[in-house]
Amino acid sequence: MYNIGYFSLSEEKDNSEHGKGIEKKHYKIHSITEEHFNKIEQLDVLLLEESKPSDINQVCEMLMNVRKRSNILVWILAHPDVIVRKNRIVYLKLGADGVIDHTDNWEELSLILKNAINRHYFPQFVNKKMLNQEKSTFKLIPQNFSVLIESGEEISLTKLEYKVIEYLYANKQKVVSYEELYQKIWTGDCHELKYRICNLIFHLRKKIQPTKDSKEYIKTVRSKGYVLKL
Repeated sequence: MYNIGYFSLSEEKDNSEHGKGIEKKHYKIHSITEEHFNKIEQLDVLLLEESKPSDINQVCEMLMNVRKRSNILVWILAHPDVIVRKNRIVYLKLGADGVIDHTDNWEELSLILKNAINRHYFPQFVNKKMLNQEKSTFKLIPQNFSVLIESGEEISLTKLEYKVIEYLYANKQKVVSYEELYQKIWTGDCHELKYRICNLIFHLRKKIQPTKDSKEYIKTVRSKGYVLKL
């Protein structure tokens, strides 16, 4: 399941229409505000809607902040009668993956997202029946960004959650420090290092350890980091 963040600079925001027509089987749409940008790591795709040429300064600032923290896919949505060529070039130079004419054609946007995500993250959907026929064990499924836990259930993860469990799995039974894990997941400085890691582990645990009776896969080693116990 891919998480798509939608941020609109339009003064007439109608969030009820955001994501209309996008295939909901593989995508979850989140209408976000500037306050949510501190959780950008939980998204796989960000859509920024520009409403007028003067929005360029705010959009540029958002792009730079996103690129400092994440390599998620980012598109600018702009109305064709508003966007100017100069703005397009600036957005692309700052790291936007593309500028799309916003024509309310959500079917077209859905296909653009699907094709770009497939190329960027290389997911291929695995036959779950075949997975369930295998011996139930903890198993990574890189094609889907998911894990198969011992109950036989396949759990879908975000890109960052999968990166975390993938690195812990590669070092299973060993303690991985906060610093080591941070450096493998993010780029840039280590501001709020421990908070980001703890927050990501919290969401990951909720998925692979949904109940108190569930097996505890990820254990905390106080003041050091985490260890994956299988």
